[in-house]
Amino acid sequence: DGFLETIGGVETNVTKNVKRTMK
Repeated sequence: DGFLETIGGVETNVTKNVKRTMK
């Protein structure tokens, strides 16, 4: 997983979309 999963401990909409896509 080359994406940051969290930023400041809070997931962004981008990371949520990435996780949903790359499940």
